[in-house]
Amino acid sequence: MTSLNFNSNKCLKNINFLFLLVSFLFTMAAQAIDHVDNSQLKTITSPNSIHYKVFILSGQSNGAGVAANTDFPVEYQAEQTNVQIWAGMQVDASLTNQWINVKPGFGTNLTVSGCELSFAREISKRFPNEHIRIIKGAWAATSMVDYWLSPSAGTPAKEDFYHLLINSTIKPALNNITANGDSYELAGFLWMQGESDAITQASANVYESNLSNFINDIRKDLNVEKMPFIIAKIDAVPSWSFNAIVRQAEDNVASKLQSVGIFDTHGFETDGVHYLAAGYVKMGIQFANQYINVFATNIETVTLKNNVYQSGSNIVVDLNGLNGSQSILIYDINGKNLVSRQANGGERLLITNGLSSGVYVVKVHGAENTIKTKLLVK
Repeated sequence: MTSLNFNSNKCLKNINFLFLLVSFLFTMAAQAIDHVDNSQLKTITSPNSIHYKVFILSGQSNGAGVAANTDFPVEYQAEQTNVQIWAGMQVDASLTNQWINVKPGFGTNLTVSGCELSFAREISKRFPNEHIRIIKGAWAATSMVDYWLSPSAGTPAKEDFYHLLINSTIKPALNNITANGDSYELAGFLWMQGESDAITQASANVYESNLSNFINDIRKDLNVEKMPFIIAKIDAVPSWSFNAIVRQAEDNVASKLQSVGIFDTHGFETDGVHYLAAGYVKMGIQFANQYINVFATNIETVTLKNNVYQSGSNIVVDLNGLNGSQSILIYDINGKNLVSRQANGGERLLITNGLSSGVYVVKVHGAENTIKTKLLVK
């Protein structure tokens, strides 16, 4: 019996020791997992992740779109399978909270559309190797003072559409991208609004400061300091008695704030209040054109300025310091993609120089980086 008790005690001690050892190893493993950074986890869980170039389209009725689907040219009637849109606010409920290929029907109801049709088609031509997505949130008959005031400008008189846009449309769309293991860059903000502020002189007089605050706040709240912001300048029509004040305010904002583009919609086809399909087609194309102008002058030139250069008949792209597979894209100043190459981090890529003299934009994109720089070819 004594021998049995001794062996039993010994077994209990061994079991206790094993339990403590397993607990210790489990704790160490848990701590190791806690210290794995997000980029490592993303690489493990999403080896085939997609990087999206995301544009935001917003404003009032002319930003929402009210032209009959059947009035758009035939090339805009079919789905655009290379560009998806996430819509919120004033749009048919069947289209909300999901990514859908761009097609007619994303206006204020299913029978109408806006400039998203031509913008999607045009911007995808300019960036054929990029994955493009559009987030759209607009509402008819909404002035800045009553609906769109941002925090720095005060509280809107009727309803807070600034935060409604961010919280109900933009953030859910972006969260959906990352939830699927993909990544994005907020490439630009497209703004068609101001007509309702041109109805009274009081609201027109404060439009410049209100729009400036809106741009500064949206960049801050979306954490994109230099996000290109493109203004479609309101039309000069009698429907808005103080359109001249608002139009001048929009010009002033574009000239004073960095990375703001602008184009004039005066002369676009309209019924006197809303643009017709032909006018929306022009608007979308101009949004794309002005984005390219801002994009070409809004390039970070420090990180790669010594890594991309001309050497005789070659363009040299030195990928030293970068990791993993890299896409190297070269665009002309109008945004046309001229060169597309693949290489690995650490490599030194020689690209035969068939480029004429001028300024070009070089983009290097990998899982952990997106870098752009200007290149002067002599």
